[in-house]
Amino acid sequence: MGSENSNLEDKGKRVVTQREYLEWMALRPRLNDWSAFVAYKRDKCNQLLMQEYIESFDKDSYLPLINEPYLSGDNEWRWKLNYEMDAPRLSFENKSTDNNDNDAEVNMSMAVLGGIDIHVNDTYGTEVTLIASYDPLDHEALEAERVPLMDVTGAVGEDGAVGLNLASAQSQRYIWELKGPRIEHQRRVAGAFFKRKFREAGQARSSFKLGQVAPTDQAFLNPSKFRLRTVMPTGAGTVGSPNYGDGALEIRIAMKDELVGGTPGEDWLYPIPSDLPGVDASLMLSNKMLMEKIIRKGVVQAFNAENMYMTSSTDGRGFITGLKASPPMGGAPQTFYMNIPTTVHGTESEGFLVLTDVLFAINFDMDSALTISTTADRRISLKLGSRQSTQAISGLIRPPNEREFYQIRGGRMALEVIGEYVFGIDPEQGKITVEMDLPSISVSLYSSDSVSQDFIRKFEGDLTFIASLRKSVHEALVKIFSTLDDIDAFVLHSLLFNSTDAVQLKTVDAPGDLVSFGAISPRLTTFSINNKNPMVGHGGAITFTTTPANFEGLTWSVHNLDGTTQGAGTIDANGRYTAPALDQIGGTYKRVKVTAQGPAGSDGKRPVSKALVTVAAKAITLNPLVQTCKATKAGEGDESRQFSAGSLQGSLTWTVIGDGTIAPTTTGRTNTYIAPKEQDVAVTRKTFTIDEVKVTNGQQQQSSFVVVTHDRQTLALSVQVNVQAGQAQFECKSNGQVVPEPNWRCFPETGAGSIDSNGLYKADPNSHHQFVIITARFEMMGFFLGDAFFIQPLPVMAIPPKPAPEAPQTLADDDRGTRPIE
Repeated sequence: MGSENSNLEDKGKRVVTQREYLEWMALRPRLNDWSAFVAYKRDKCNQLLMQEYIESFDKDSYLPLINEPYLSGDNEWRWKLNYEMDAPRLSFENKSTDNNDNDAEVNMSMAVLGGIDIHVNDTYGTEVTLIASYDPLDHEALEAERVPLMDVTGAVGEDGAVGLNLASAQSQRYIWELKGPRIEHQRRVAGAFFKRKFREAGQARSSFKLGQVAPTDQAFLNPSKFRLRTVMPTGAGTVGSPNYGDGALEIRIAMKDELVGGTPGEDWLYPIPSDLPGVDASLMLSNKMLMEKIIRKGVVQAFNAENMYMTSSTDGRGFITGLKASPPMGGAPQTFYMNIPTTVHGTESEGFLVLTDVLFAINFDMDSALTISTTADRRISLKLGSRQSTQAISGLIRPPNEREFYQIRGGRMALEVIGEYVFGIDPEQGKITVEMDLPSISVSLYSSDSVSQDFIRKFEGDLTFIASLRKSVHEALVKIFSTLDDIDAFVLHSLLFNSTDAVQLKTVDAPGDLVSFGAISPRLTTFSINNKNPMVGHGGAITFTTTPANFEGLTWSVHNLDGTTQGAGTIDANGRYTAPALDQIGGTYKRVKVTAQGPAGSDGKRPVSKALVTVAAKAITLNPLVQTCKATKAGEGDESRQFSAGSLQGSLTWTVIGDGTIAPTTTGRTNTYIAPKEQDVAVTRKTFTIDEVKVTNGQQQQSSFVVVTHDRQTLALSVQVNVQAGQAQFECKSNGQVVPEPNWRCFPETGAGSIDSNGLYKADPNSHHQFVIITARFEMMGFFLGDAFFIQPLPVMAIPPKPAPEAPQTLADDDRGTRPIE
């Protein structure tokens, strides 16, 4: 087998058969000083993670609202107002084409569910240059595509919660970006800002909860620290390959009070065999944990001897192959007894033998010491006792044709037991079973009393009687050695998943380390809501379906994230959900959970699947609401601005009312506005114009406005706000002097409030607008002397002062290398 072993060593992360995998495991310990290991096919893992995300999502899943500015450039800052971030979602990817371990990564994304984004510039005085209003239809998203799993060690908290701390230095090592801005520098400065908000949020809010360690009384299964990484099988990074995109998530686990282990070597195999249909998960327990913490514990329990001392032997491969009861170094031998209650009856004509109390002792001599060792057929054998070593027994005999029982005097018994621990699967409990098989039990009886001796000698050759005695001893020993705990595999799977049936075990072997292959959540294919994360408008309806369809006995329910049902909408027996009315939303959106339950199965459990529904307050969202843009200069490239829009239904059509242009349709959510040519102020008597960008889905429409600047403003506007009164006092100056009685106007002209001749703006308390454009124009004796505009956020608020710069993100660890920041 030497050449075959060499080939196995060279397989790298190739997918191999189960037989080849077990042969590879038999070469040496494979867990690199970790106690346990689990792995899942990445696509199934991500699918189940989404279901777990939905099931665990509640009102406390969000980060605190963000109300803070950050510096985005030398003269620019962004003001995030009532910014509400979604709970972080993780998916496990590996984009490496060469299986470089350092490319293992977790992708994190956080959507902006609601909030105002205000851009401020102070190049020529503090002014607002853009206002956007986000909701679930159209929003930015924070993305961290380089959270390096090799460098992130997860931890289990005191409450058993499992998470990755996204505020840690390792998690923030690579570049984070806020997707939305076209300029990379602005995206990365925003990423630095959100890194800081994670650090400030505290561990509870900056940690992504993966699972909750399942409670167990198995002291040896106490996960404390773990490390994640992803791997790809050979060829999975090549476009066109049959397995393109395949991959697996691996989790290595250290128990309480253990040090973390190392990284697997180059000969590491892909953890899912190729020839096991339906198998997409694997689990390993180290040989050391198996022998020293599981098998040894069972033997100690059998003899009720917590202070039993056992020495271990290790073979040339590095496996613990034996445990032996021995006296401590320099200590006196101790004796531990095992009680074997045994009763063997003969017949009236044959006589009776009753063994009432058999205390079997562990000896420390070379021949009969308790010994545990691994076998060639991947089992673990147990041997104790000896045919040459006898121990005193007590009991009664009644010779044939006699009526009286006689106490055995000087009775002794030799007992030799050779058994095997056999591993199995309990599919109902999701456990790896450890049972005792005792194929060989040798029993011999002796007595110095003549009556007992004659009786025993008479029955020594009676195979039926000896078989009965052996059977009785066998039953007693199996019961005693069955004190070994079944291995609760869910404790390990609960690091990532909360569902007790997250993984169904299929096989178990112990070629050295113990390994079990299984299937991820049969629930995903046996019963599931098909649309798990839909969006619907207020008062709208959507019909949910399940797999399988027309599930007999199916029931539906809907509730808010806090568990209440008031204002959550309704759902009928056919799965048709009707969303709440607009006045029950109380913002730009609300979220509810829809639950489908099937009838109870043979185990009494009802299959459950859930969907997280987002109810939107608007049918269309267009962003930004307002922004500034320079006019296009003759002979130079077009000045442009980016728009994005989302609609609950229907395709979008774009138009511009004004001199700018925009494509009438687009394949995605974004479209580009092209500013008009620069106009001669001497002719137009305007330094700016306002274009309206409109988008419609055929039924509803939304508008945005672009203030196009054709020349530098010759007037300057300043403002003092009274937030409580909803008022803003504007002042207009030219060359530092107050302009007498400029022509004040506000835009939009209806619904945005009013401004009087003294520049006092009063907001409309019933307005739905989130901004107003205040304009001032100064003419004297028919001559145009200047104009100006000021974008004022609504409700009325003061612009925050310029913030300090963020700690910069660097490209040092970014695999995109030395590409300059734009």
